[in-house]
Amino acid sequence: MTSTREQVLSEFIDAWSAGQRPNVDEYVVRVPAEEQDALGEELATFLTFAPTPAYSDAALTAIRAEIGETRNEANLIGALLAHLRSRLRVSTGDVAAELMDDLGLDKQQVPKASGYLERLESGSLDPTRVSRRVFEALGRLFGLAGDAVQLTGPPIHSLTTAAHALGLPVAEVGRAWAALGLTVAGPDEFVLSQADVDGLATWADMRGPLGDEAATALLRVVGSGMARLSEAVASMIRANTPDIQIEQSHDEFRTARAYRVAAEFVPRLGALMDAVQAATERSRQLGK
Repeated sequence: MTSTREQVLSEFIDAWSAGQRPNVDEYVVRVPAEEQDALGEELATFLTFAPTPAYSDAALTAIRAEIGETRNEANLIGALLAHLRSRLRVSTGDVAAELMDDLGLDKQQVPKASGYLERLESGSLDPTRVSRRVFEALGRLFGLAGDAVQLTGPPIHSLTTAAHALGLPVAEVGRAWAALGLTVAGPDEFVLSQADVDGLATWADMRGPLGDEAATALLRVVGSGMARLSEAVASMIRANTPDIQIEQSHDEFRTARAYRVAAEFVPRLGALMDAVQAATERSRQLGK
């Protein structure tokens, strides 16, 4: 990520969090043409997980006015959906058919759903009239093409902001991240989610009673174990789901769908690991 794109993404996140209702298109055009698609995807990923801002009374008044008076203005969600659909080179009918499958609805509803999607993209359909279940399904279908399912949350932190949140020097947080086998291009690159920072807080708290050396050594064990698990999962998916590789499917939409299906198992693996760890600890206690 270039410094310009990183800065624009950071400014959008700040504006969104402050309830300023930033316009996606206005931010995307601020970066070079070759980076606009990438920034669009990063903004879409952020908005998929971003909490509703604490809007001021003035902002809420403006929102209500726009809903009542400017129905035809392109809306933020519609613009993002149109961008993602265009990138995958699929029609609203294709998306509607996938949506019906995902929601377990009658295929005869595809034409009607396609019409709703067209209106949503154009801004003529008020997004508040669309159920959260539909938006969640659209998020799964585009993934955002699978990537969002694997994320621990939107990338709202850099090593610098994480260090500030933890009350630690940036260098120490960087060493902890590296101990996990993870890297970042620079201390100001926004790649960490709030969940990542919460995880690092566990390491920071452990340093008190256990000491820095022991706590950091544990991070290396965790990182090594996760790397082996990740490679095992990737090898299994590549061997049994050929469509996940674009050079095999020759179809970006098919690859996105295959990737999304595979990615849905990632959070479930986390639950499995929690259960195994608890069972292992119980076995050790009983064996004493």
